[in-house]
Amino acid sequence: MYNTHFIIKAMKEGFIDQRYGLYIAQKTLQPHSIAVAEPITLVPYESEFTDPCPAMYMNETEAQVLMDSLWDCGLRPSEGSGSAGAFLAVQGHLADMRKIVFNRLKIK
Repeated sequence: MYNTHFIIKAMKEGFIDQRYGLYIAQKTLQPHSIAVAEPITLVPYESEFTDPCPAMYMNETEAQVLMDSLWDCGLRPSEGSGSAGAFLAVQGHLADMRKIVFNRLKIK
């Protein structure tokens, strides 16, 4: 069990000029404490460019919280059509329609 975990959320901000704030905090369970990230500083990359190290890592739960908060801000994936939940609803509807049609046409 991890003693610490990250909280990473996006929030839509601004009334006239809408923008999105990214909030990062690290919560420690024992002893109970919280640390918050300040604005990120970008450092010039001096050597030949290769893939840089990530600024941070997050686990699946932390990534899901971030994705859900971006969704709550109204942001959607730029590719793909619909979500898995919407697709399951369509599948259920088609199954119901098949039953109705087969019953009406007396097809077994």
